[in-house]
Amino acid sequence: HAFRSGARIPTKVVSLRADRPQNLVLSLSPSPKLTGRVTRDGEPEVAALVRLQAPDEVKASLNYFQQPSYYLESGVLPLLPPAHQETFSDEKGEFAFSAWAETSGVRFLEARSADGLAWAGRLVDAGDETVELALEEVDLGNSTLALTFPGRWQGLPIELSINGRRFDRSVLPPHEPLVVSELPSGRWKLSVDWHGNPIRSPQIFRIEGRFDQDIDLPQEAIDGQDEEAWRRAGREFPYN
Repeated sequence: HAFRSGARIPTKVVSLRADRPQNLVLSLSPSPKLTGRVTRDGEPEVAALVRLQAPDEVKASLNYFQQPSYYLESGVLPLLPPAHQETFSDEKGEFAFSAWAETSGVRFLEARSADGLAWAGRLVDAGDETVELALEEVDLGNSTLALTFPGRWQGLPIELSINGRRFDRSVLPPHEPLVVSELPSGRWKLSVDWHGNPIRSPQIFRIEGRFDQDIDLPQEAIDGQDEEAWRRAGREFPYN
């Protein structure tokens, strides 16, 4: 599988042998594109990060492979362009993606300025070909969300995503809340998963100032490793 923005490249099947180099030619042909321009105060925005993303990246990848869900168990798969693409706007503020509308009819398009202070986003449909994103200043806000996990006694791996932006994975120390600060005041939707399985239905809250919320974790998230596995790893039990 090979990918290039604005091009379609047929899938090739190759038989590999350790003692025989293989030469392969990939023929590119034009594909439907999604093009556009990023502006800020009416002027082209250079080097803005532009992202085109399917709402369900897993489903979009499966649609590309034309395979059922258990195909995901065949190996470790990267995040493919039919599900997620990124680029930077050029000196004219312009950008281009392969549309990949057949893998996901509705996609989310967003742009963020190089300094991170301005942002724009919108949904694009299968019929959209050209769009313009006008960046607006981001209000970093001064509200805080604090999530408490009762009963937890050891470190909890956290993967945090805010408005589609993923943060580096971290481990939340025991007995400490997860505090997310500098949120714009207003309505927020909160969803919590454990190993990909929802542990509570998405809820919408209005956050003004500080908002505290308890999250009930499943028992396996609270217990984690048992005492024997913990001590085999050379760690002090229950937590250090």
